[in-house]
Amino acid sequence: MELTEFKKSLTNKIPPVGISPELEALWFVGVENWETAHEMVKFNDSENGIWIHAYLHRLKNDNTKAKPLYKMAKKDFPKLNLKDEFIKIAKSLLEERGFCMVDDF
Repeated sequence: MELTEFKKSLTNKIPPVGISPELEALWFVGVENWETAHEMVKFNDSENGIWIHAYLHRLKNDNTKAKPLYKMAKKDFPKLNLKDEFIKIAKSLLEERGFCMVDDF
């Protein structure tokens, strides 16, 4: 899956089949379903799950909860805007799975 395919999938009613739980949670972020995304990552103790959890709290402007989560995910608190961080997370998750990448989002 390329980044452009992931972006196109955000117009579907359901996430793509066969993606990681973390990428699925990010998909729910992309379709503006914060609650489902949060339910998927709030007990996910993988670094990527915690990273998405941190991003979700940053998205809600809850930096008090976001900052320690970024530390747990071994990430610096981002200086990127939210859209750029979303793309960074998506690229990272796709690359980790060995998917082909393009920069167009």
